[in-house]
Amino acid sequence: MTIAQRYAPGEAIARPSPLPLALIEARAAVFDPLNCLDLGMTARRVLFGILRFFNLSKPSTSIWPRRDLLRAESLLNSESSLYRGLADLERYGYVVREQIRIARSGRFHVSPVRLTEKAQILLGLTGRSSREDKRRKVIHNTPPLTVEDGQYKEHTNKPKSLQNSFASKSLGHADRESKVPLTLSWLLKHGMSARAVFSLMGIAKRQGQRLEDIATAFRGRLVELSPREAYAYIRSLATKDLDFAAIASGKESAIRAATETQSAKSLLKSLLAKSHGLAVVKRDGTWLGRIDTFAQVVSGQGGSFPMNLRFALAVQSGQLSIRRLISG
Repeated sequence: MTIAQRYAPGEAIARPSPLPLALIEARAAVFDPLNCLDLGMTARRVLFGILRFFNLSKPSTSIWPRRDLLRAESLLNSESSLYRGLADLERYGYVVREQIRIARSGRFHVSPVRLTEKAQILLGLTGRSSREDKRRKVIHNTPPLTVEDGQYKEHTNKPKSLQNSFASKSLGHADRESKVPLTLSWLLKHGMSARAVFSLMGIAKRQGQRLEDIATAFRGRLVELSPREAYAYIRSLATKDLDFAAIASGKESAIRAATETQSAKSLLKSLLAKSHGLAVVKRDGTWLGRIDTFAQVVSGQGGSFPMNLRFALAVQSGQLSIRRLISG
């Protein structure tokens, strides 16, 4: 058989074949509605088909599937749909393709396809090969044996619950009943089970992330989703190469600033209602003036300044204080 005949269009059907667990999970992730948000259904199907040929041990190498076989594995009915899907995958940075002609007539050609780093991250394939190797070593290692009363006895660890494994080090900062860390207890109130929270903590940890950072960074989005959708969304986020701690820190700063502003507004309202005639003094004891709630200003010898939100924030932070005048 010539190369041209080998890659010539023909009839092919998708056949069941065993795949590694990592690829099964990656193919499922392709159709996760919270993942690969820039892809349509046709492109998702083509990506699903490409994963059938992906080599976990050589993630950076190209694959060479026959077009008709790739179309069958992609569950598509026409080659035009396959071409559109491949074009979308290339356009949005999921694959890199190279056209290679293998016949003088130019009629037959192959198009090696390589998954980009973006695709591998979104599908959870980054670092999979090393994890699979470690998993095989653990599975195939012979368990240590000891002799007890002339009989061999396997060393086994006592079963340990998910709650104990994650919460034992921080029981003082965990919910007493569920053992979920207090920083994540709002997920329970949102309807997520404790088991789901601990599962996400494990997933995040394996990716070198902290669930607290992920949940805080995207809390506004997560509260809009159902518990099941929130679980899938967090699981997808955990595989992304993002600095969730920095994002979470920015969110917390914004929340803290909003809280301080709201508190200052309440303080200002109270001062305008109850502080007429009182003195305003700086932290070093300098007298600035007296409060005139009717004009909503502080009047002194050096002039006056408004009783606005900035004034309330200064009082709230201790830069200014309100005192009663002592009559002589």
